[in-house]
Amino acid sequence: MEAVCILPEKEYRKIQASISRIESNQAQLITSANREYLYTDEEFCQIMKVSKKTAQIWRVKGVVGYVQVSTVIRYRKSDIDALCEKFGIKAAYK
Repeated sequence: MEAVCILPEKEYRKIQASISRIESNQAQLITSANREYLYTDEEFCQIMKVSKKTAQIWRVKGVVGYVQVSTVIRYRKSDIDALCEKFGIKAAYK
């Protein structure tokens, strides 16, 4: 059995607005949770304890995955983890 509730229009609109805000916040939380942090070149070098030149060589040779937008280089944690697993290296995450 379904309950029926009669509300003034103003109250109904307030409830609708609240539901919309909750749905929007949930969508933002889900999006944020699905984003992966991208490490800078400097952070990658610190984590892996290598020079920038070594990082560049690894990128060119396809040893490590990375993301490049224009001249900006970033590394996914999943790519760093895959590199470490493949070569038995322990990453020095902070």
